[in-house]
Amino acid sequence: MSTPVYLLAIHVAVIVSSVLLIVRSGRLSGPGPGPEAGADARVRDVLEAAYLRGGPGRAVNTALTGMGVDGRLIVAGQRGDHVTVRPGAVAHNAMERNVLEVLARTSRGPALHRALARGPAVRELGNSLSERGLSVSPRTIRVLTVWAGGQVVGCLLALLSVLIVPATLLGADPDTLTRPGSLLALLVPFTGVVIGFQRRPTRWQRVTDAGRRALGEFEREHPHTTSMVHLVAAYGAAGVTGEMLRRASRSAGRDGGLPTDDRGA
Repeated sequence: MSTPVYLLAIHVAVIVSSVLLIVRSGRLSGPGPGPEAGADARVRDVLEAAYLRGGPGRAVNTALTGMGVDGRLIVAGQRGDHVTVRPGAVAHNAMERNVLEVLARTSRGPALHRALARGPAVRELGNSLSERGLSVSPRTIRVLTVWAGGQVVGCLLALLSVLIVPATLLGADPDTLTRPGSLLALLVPFTGVVIGFQRRPTRWQRVTDAGRRALGEFEREHPHTTSMVHLVAAYGAAGVTGEMLRRASRSAGRDGGLPTDDRGA
């Protein structure tokens, strides 16, 4: 293959992929349903608020915190990495039922968290929010994440091939890469790398405009709450400060919640 044809193929592939990625990712946080959608466009509970704020990991931590604060879960170990169910504990929603099911198989905190974040209750929660137009479909997020990552890897390989493969093997003069035209050969895949990084879906891009409005309304309905569950939903377990913990403990008459970090978001 000659150098011009080789470079043209790289340019076309990178440009087409980049344009399509920009267009598709630009539609992520669309307006969603309007205010006339009624109850379907509202955040129904704290688990939905947690999912919108921090993704699957935040929703899992919120559920575990609620069960820990009211005594249904017992957390032990120096790092709080051993979780057991208090006898007689019952589940109040699908997420908590999934917690009890997973705890029947493992009591290790990290394994519990991973299983819940990938479990049916979290998938159902995400699908419900996306069907109501409050968040982007988890499948769409996965596709765009893989797409953006694949573009970064592909463009890096293209850069390496242009820099490393001897020009003579491509049927060109060895001085090809020092000419102005060759700078374009490097610039195009480099730009593809930048676009791939920039267009990888972020956590907040997963929420539509309607989702942001609904989340803001939910938070206005629960102002200045000292509930540990609401604090974890809003800030994540790692974002809850010592002062927040003390206020929540005084409010609940307890000494603390469930100290796990957000993961799987």
